[in-house]
Amino acid sequence: MSGLAGLIATGIFFDSFFKGVGGAVILATAPTLLLVTPLSAFFIGIVSLGVTLTSWYALGYLPKYRSTYVLPWLDVASASFIFGMLATLMAGQPLTFLVAWEVMSISAYFLIIADRSADSLAAGFRYVVMAQLGIAFLIAGFILLSGGIVFASLPVLAAHASVLPGWLQTIAFILLLAGFGSKAGLV
Repeated sequence: MSGLAGLIATGIFFDSFFKGVGGAVILATAPTLLLVTPLSAFFIGIVSLGVTLTSWYALGYLPKYRSTYVLPWLDVASASFIFGMLATLMAGQPLTFLVAWEVMSISAYFLIIADRSADSLAAGFRYVVMAQLGIAFLIAGFILLSGGIVFASLPVLAAHASVLPGWLQTIAFILLLAGFGSKAGLV
């Protein structure tokens, strides 16, 4: 249902956007914690489509594995993972992004170890180590770009980053590449 709701919300957002109603929807303030822009709405639609298709497939697939998986825990981990993905896409400041990223990472760990096999537990341990190294690189990169202002909005971060010397921008880029790359499997 959440996937369908996301698809419907994406459609409504783009309908209003193309009618000239607005360019961004602020969902929380003090400072802007979450916002939906046309770019984030596009990716929210992609995530929602994936969630819808995966959930539909899981309806027939998972009941066969009741003895392997603890289905309520799998539901909680999946919902948390989806929440983390969507909140990451809507983050309006680095701190919100990092919290959402960590929710996604921790949820993914529980999804990895869901079948409780030795191989899954070993893979989960490797994943959580890489995820924590990745978040450390992301934190360092965002702190460098924002000048240490952890509650800066993304436009403030961009403005601050634009006046950094080139060598600091390069270091921030390398830190962020390592952080995002650890999640994407660039090891």
